Amino acid sequence: QCVGLVCAPSRDEDWWDCCAGAGGKALHLMDLMQQEGKVLATDVRNDALKELKKRARHHGIRNIRTQPFNAVNDEPFRKTFDGVLVDAPCSGWGTWARNPDARWRTSRKEVNQCANRQQKILNNATWCVKPGGALVYAACTFTRPETEEVVMNFLDQHANFKLAPFANPLTGEQTDGQLQIWPWDGPGDAMFIARFIRTED
Repeated sequence: QCVGLVCAPSRDEDWWDCCAGAGGKALHLMDLMQQEGKVLATDVRNDALKELKKRARHHGIRNIRTQPFNAVNDEPFRKTFDGVLVDAPCSGWGTWARNPDARWRTSRKEVNQCANRQQKILNNATWCVKPGGALVYAACTFTRPETEEVVMNFLDQHANFKLAPFANPLTGEQTDGQLQIWPWDGPGDAMFIARFIRTED
């Protein structure tokens, strides 16, 4: 929910959730737009997209389009959006509270592999953000390579994007455009969120 609140979509906007999974965040975006906007939800897993369609029908939520898409390897869309959400696949270290066995199933090598994949997804996503539009990066982890280093590397490579400060949804405190939520901040997973704005070209 914090990720959707940081996206802060306005009514009538067009958003792309490029790693949508079963669509929890896509559904939240539509709810925040009071069903007066549009969301394109993509994922590499067809089964997840089918589940998203079922959930949307069940809740009477319209205007969510689904499409299979590999955000790492496929050519970026030619279309641009008011906002793009990259809830990237990650090491999942932030979910250890509910998946305690995961700490023995992941390694530093996997963390670095995830960071490389996250960087590729963000690079692909940049082509689809309108000038003045938002790009939100999220990952349910707290490892430095997947959080702060991804942001630093991204900004080094993309001079037409800058961090956009936002209020911490849990406390109301202003951030510099990045937020690390820890498990002890509330009932839930650790989550890193960064919000960028594409400057006018």
